[in-house]
Amino acid sequence: MKLRYYSIPLAVAALCSVMALFVRFSAAPPIDIQNCNISIQGSFTDGRIEFMDINIPTTMEGATSEAELIVRARFAGDRMVANRGLYSQVTVQEVYKGSEDLVGEQICVVEQLSVFPDYLNTWGVSIPLQEDNDYLLFLRSVSFRPERRLTELQKREYYPVTLTPLSAFRIAKEKQTEVFPEGDLIPLRDLAGYDLATCQEADLHYYYGFRDEQFEKYGIVP
Repeated sequence: MKLRYYSIPLAVAALCSVMALFVRFSAAPPIDIQNCNISIQGSFTDGRIEFMDINIPTTMEGATSEAELIVRARFAGDRMVANRGLYSQVTVQEVYKGSEDLVGEQICVVEQLSVFPDYLNTWGVSIPLQEDNDYLLFLRSVSFRPERRLTELQKREYYPVTLTPLSAFRIAKEKQTEVFPEGDLIPLRDLAGYDLATCQEADLHYYYGFRDEQFEKYGIVP
């Protein structure tokens, strides 16, 4: 009888060990998004990107009015990867619209996209924020339920004002001149230094025309 009682905790301990091993070895490994592919498809200029109800700014005034916060910020690579997007921490260098108290502080830019082990389903021709680059960002704050208790970082979470490249402009002297064959799958690491994952040269002219106008307004010299 006593032997039977002793066997119960032993069985429980063995079951816990098996479950722990199962969880350990069945857990999904972290995703290295630099090795994930981005599909070259869609365009600003030929109507093949469906943006549903997303308001795409077509003028400098429109972009400014849509944004709650406009900043120059640096992305150093501090990022959390989730299946529904990227949470990228950037350091604010200058504030053009919004609270000046944010200068020198970190905020979190929530890049909405679908993340798979070997594929990034981005919106249209967008490329996620690139490490060790400065950006001009047009942002709106993330809304939470009023009763929810937020962490300090959650209080500083922002979405780009649109799901397009017209919310995040990489600050660099060079301009992209190369486009890619439609339907190509290109690893994110190979898109370093590019601004658009596009197959249309017209997209580049549209994007840089808009970008240069913004840089001139805010006195940004790459």
